Amino acid sequence: RGKQPTWGGYIPQFLSLEVCQKMRDILLSSKAFPYLDEQLTVAHRPDGRFGVRRSGDLLEVAGADPHVNRRTGDWLKKQARRRLEAASRGHAETLGVRIARVRIADQKSRWGSCSAGAVLSFNWRLIFAPSAVLDFVAAHETAHLREMNHGPAFHRLVADLHPDPSGADAWLREHGPGLRVWGQTGQDAASG
Repeated sequence: RGKQPTWGGYIPQFLSLEVCQKMRDILLSSKAFPYLDEQLTVAHRPDGRFGVRRSGDLLEVAGADPHVNRRTGDWLKKQARRRLEAASRGHAETLGVRIARVRIADQKSRWGSCSAGAVLSFNWRLIFAPSAVLDFVAAHETAHLREMNHGPAFHRLVADLHPDPSGADAWLREHGPGLRVWGQTGQDAASG
């Protein structure tokens, strides 16, 4: 078991649905946004020739205005894949199970799923949650490779993999709707 996460210190001003809806175009407006346990700020570099790069708490995005949101979203999805794949594979090793594939998607109602074919699917917007929450979802879905249900044995497996599953689950239930708005356009947010 790892260190107990501290839920209270996580950028609460960014997590209410109302605030997220008002800031859904955050990636173009050079404002700070949550990224795991940190805040990043998009810094548009129109004359840059590097794509996207991280420099401390800045996410520098090169190119013309129309490409900033797409490039930022692509970078965030790549980071989500990297983090979720690493967490899931680590949990799979602990459990002695095999993952066929890790898939990153834009699910409307789920944070993750596990297929009978050992494909784990995750919502890329978990990258906006605290790292302990991202790890909880990875542990939860990986545990389904052993127990394809939500019975007591399943919950024991998750508790063996994560230091505070009930705290992470509570955080996700409370703040998850706000996370779903990040990276959407006004039209997407209104329909989703």
